[in-house]
Amino acid sequence: ECEEGLDNAGEAKTEGHIVETSEAEAGTEAEVMKDALPGVSPEEMDVLLDACVLQALHSSVQDSMLPLSVGQFWSGHVLPARPAGTTLDIKCSTYKKP
Repeated sequence: ECEEGLDNAGEAKTEGHIVETSEAEAGTEAEVMKDALPGVSPEEMDVLLDACVLQALHSSVQDSMLPLSVGQFWSGHVLPARPAGTTLDIKCSTYKKP
């Protein structure tokens, strides 16, 4: 389990902005993502990362914005697409550098 997303009190840290989603958009991905907190397995973090990237691509990235740097995509689109109270950390997923 990955514990890097906890503050000194053991509570989840949150950064960036939170995007509200309609009930129609809430579908399966949101159901999987809502319980994701620091300390989840790498596979669960993968599911959260995948869902947030897809949500960002679907809802906030437009063709006219491309090409887009990875840093701009991550901070301006992926982080705002995560559910409230969750932390995204690639280092806690199977996508981390070996």
